[in-house]
Parts: sequence; structure tokens; C-alpha cells
Amino acid sequence: MGAWGPGPFDNDAAVEFLDKLRASPLRVVTKVLREIALTPPGEYIEIDEGGAGWAACEIVALGFGYGDTAADDHVLDLAGKLRPKEERSTQANPARLKDTS
Repeated sequence: MGAWGPGPFDNDAAVEFLDKLRASPLRVVTKVLREIALTPPGEYIEIDEGGAGWAACEIVALGFGYGDTAADDHVLDLAGKLRPKEERSTQANPARLKDTS
């Protein structure tokens, strides 16, 4: 089964990355981004590494309130786990804020 589309989570590598992210978000994001960062200049990055790297970048952006906020709720929930505890539920998914006025 293959997943292909124009978005950062629309490829097989990203789907696998999201599955791994559920267990240990910070560790998985760090590992994926470190592998990309340590690639020597001029060396080819395999498609699966690149797909996971793109998804990791988007997860970090979402976790800090940037990125494509039209992402699926499960993606936004995973991104929320990357914020400090007091900000997790509100920064990654602004739609979950309750109007207190």
C-alpha cells in the first residue's frame, strides 16, 4: 500500500514516521532530524529519509504554532506533545481553545 500526495504527511516514509512518533515523539523527531543534519554536503538523501525529515520539520513547526494547521487532528495532537507541558494543548491545536470571555 502506498501513500502519495503533495503534503508533508502524504508519503510512506511520513506515515511510518507518524507511527513511530506515537511512542516517543521527542526522541523520534530528534533522530530523524539529526540523520538529515549529519548528511555530508553533496551526499544524496534517500527518498524515505527525506520524506521522514520533511514530516519531522512540519511536526516541529506545528508544535510551535506554525505550519499547516489544516493537518489531521491526530497529527496536531502528536505535534502538541513537543511543546512544554503548560502549552501543549493550546499551541498545537488552537481550535481546542475555549473562549473564556
